[in-house]
Amino acid sequence: MSMAAPAFNLRTDLDAMWLLPSLKPRIANQLAGLVNTAPAWMKNERPLVSFSFDDVAKSAAHSGARLLAEHGATGTFYVSGSLVGTHSDYWINADRDDIVELIRSGHEIGCHTHGHLSIANATPERIFAETRTNTRFLRTLEPDLKIDNFAYPFGRASPGLKKRLATRFHSSRSTRAEVNHGRIDLQLLSAFPLMDRKMTPRVIDRILDRAVQTNGWAIFYTNDVALQPSPYGCSPALLAYALTAAEARGIECAPIRDALLKIGAERTF
Repeated sequence: MSMAAPAFNLRTDLDAMWLLPSLKPRIANQLAGLVNTAPAWMKNERPLVSFSFDDVAKSAAHSGARLLAEHGATGTFYVSGSLVGTHSDYWINADRDDIVELIRSGHEIGCHTHGHLSIANATPERIFAETRTNTRFLRTLEPDLKIDNFAYPFGRASPGLKKRLATRFHSSRSTRAEVNHGRIDLQLLSAFPLMDRKMTPRVIDRILDRAVQTNGWAIFYTNDVALQPSPYGCSPALLAYALTAAEARGIECAPIRDALLKIGAERTF
């Protein structure tokens, strides 16, 4: 005699799912996209592109910055203070002098969490505290440094974290692969991985064409910039292709801080 399956209880079963470590950050990240924490209508006069570098690898601070300079551009480097001057599994990280040189060259320094923690292993309050620690560290390099923009480590957000970050940062960048256009959420900016294992020139062309069609803002992110990049980085050739392709379409290249002003999203606090 077969036994009937127990009835599904929405509250009980969802609570149980929420407690599973592997599901909690994924559910939170999905929910983050359903709540527009910092709505803004884009009012830019021409399409935009931004190039951002996470963590930051020494090769990004050198080869990446050099390629941007060759195209008359600057980028946004989201620094995680605890990684500065260290070695990771895939690359050597930028040291203090590298970060200072980026600042002097006109690049934007953005904020990661100091210990590269994400919503998968820390509460929103812990992450917010980490951003304060990171800011203090970065200002030991340049006391007057403005740090207005954040990037979610591993691209993981949550509704509660977005709300908390909105009290401190002008924007927070995710890893949602879309062109920003029309009405956007400043605390969940979309961005594409500029990584050799995930991106091709043909896909870059489609992304930039979409930015032109929508008068939108395409943001790219990567980690290292090397002839043999890590799984999370790009080759100089791929970065150069994206820069050249944007120029050919008349797309203006700007770091995150400048692009926010160009879309009319002036900071009010």
